[in-house]
Amino acid sequence: MSSGTPSRGVRTPSTRRRPRRTGPTRSIRSPALAQTIAQMWLRKLEADFPGDQFRVYVTTKNDPIVRFHRVYDGEPVWGTNEEAAAQIASGEVSIYASQAGSRMAAV
Repeated sequence: MSSGTPSRGVRTPSTRRRPRRTGPTRSIRSPALAQTIAQMWLRKLEADFPGDQFRVYVTTKNDPIVRFHRVYDGEPVWGTNEEAAAQIASGEVSIYASQAGSRMAAV
């Protein structure tokens, strides 16, 4: 056996086995958690960039998704409240929006 080869039964970081998955993969599906995270992101963005406007979107139809973007003057937003009115009414989508210098939540 060469000196560069580990002996049988000795696990090095590169040869360690990862735990085997024995059951189906489960995702955490919590709309309430996603909405809390979205509100936290909005507060964080407002604190870090007080002169800018942001929109934070939460979709909860399948796995919750939280996304955000900065709003620029003269450019359309990613999704308007009017475009998402049916999903907002059903609870599938929440949109949180900031105003420069103030906080506003649109649901």
